[in-house]
Amino acid sequence: EGSTAYVLTEDQESQFSGEYWLWNPSTGKRFHQHDPYCPLQTVDCVFNAENIWANVQDHGEPSFLNFNLNSTRNWRPFFTAKYSNPGLGSVQGDLTYKDPDETLATSVEEKLERIFKKKFEEMRRHVTRSNRHC
Repeated sequence: EGSTAYVLTEDQESQFSGEYWLWNPSTGKRFHQHDPYCPLQTVDCVFNAENIWANVQDHGEPSFLNFNLNSTRNWRPFFTAKYSNPGLGSVQGDLTYKDPDETLATSVEEKLERIFKKKFEEMRRHVTRSNRHC
């Protein structure tokens, strides 16, 4: 996946505290912290609206990490009493969603269907009568 960002959540339903899920926001897939098939290879930092924490543990692999952000042996906060958080604003602007243009979608679909039919017929030696309702 290369450089990527995952979402970290604590498992509220677990009988044990400290169970975590790693979510890929692009695909919606989630992986348990100890899942050997989790594609996330290292966690270098964690952040939320209040702070940014740097991983200072010996390992970066999610399965080896202690995600207790209050432990300065494991995570170093960027903002402290000496250097307070000036306010982390979002760089994302307002999103405006529009309903899709159904007429355009139908037109594109029909055009693609004609192109594919023509190309299939050109590839075959004998004429094929297309029946799209089969």
